[in-house]
Amino acid sequence: TGKPQVDVVGELLGICLELRALARKAPRWLRRERVSAAPFVGKRGYVTYKPRGVVGVLGPWNAPLHLTFVDALPALIAGNAVIVKPSEITPVAVFEAAQALNRVLPAGLLSVVIGGPEAGAAVVDHADMVCVTGSSATGRRVMERASRRLTPVLLELGGNDPMIVLRDADLDRAARAAAWGGCLMTGQVCMSVERVYVEESVAAEFTRKLEAELRALRHGPAVPQSEADLGPFIGPRQIEIVERHLADARAKGARVLLGGTRTESAAGAYF
Repeated sequence: TGKPQVDVVGELLGICLELRALARKAPRWLRRERVSAAPFVGKRGYVTYKPRGVVGVLGPWNAPLHLTFVDALPALIAGNAVIVKPSEITPVAVFEAAQALNRVLPAGLLSVVIGGPEAGAAVVDHADMVCVTGSSATGRRVMERASRRLTPVLLELGGNDPMIVLRDADLDRAARAAAWGGCLMTGQVCMSVERVYVEESVAAEFTRKLEAELRALRHGPAVPQSEADLGPFIGPRQIEIVERHLADARAKGARVLLGGTRTESAAGAYF
């Protein structure tokens, strides 16, 4: 993905913590539960959990390992077979992780299908349940296609998240949080800070502090991944999207205080 090493470490740590928590808690979560059978006299009631069958997982490119296996691992632990279709932009990490898991899993339980939208459509058409992490547009297409067979879907889609700064906030901390929240994974994540609403009495001071935080970020093709705070975009198309947003903002009166241009480089899509 080109993202800084600190973001990669966070992703790896996240999936390890997820796996440990599932291993510890799944036996209790999946245990058969005794429930009341009232109003039926002389009857016993239970809730029993059974696998769906084959679960299809369509993963994204921004955190390909974590956001794919955060769905695949619970499905496997619950007794399902899983077919994973990673993003065609970032398939390698998911493929390697699946190879590692298949050294210990029973044969045939975890498969990887690599390809574009056609491969994703085939997974939706044949799975008993589909899990998707991606854009709202992708989620709508999957839901529409899955509805033809009444296949249940689990969607985790894009966000558009505000941060609110009130006048009694610690402005130094708020500025650091806004810089981190906006630039995590180069902003290419559903929970990143998209915009900040600040009370007018502290808006100018907060803006100065945020600009200083952003100026200090280490960025660009000359900065090693191990030292970078901000990486390149996933590709040129993302830059074009950001440029359209920026042009729209400027047309509506926005002032650009820092950056706002491409960083010409053959080493990546820097902006």
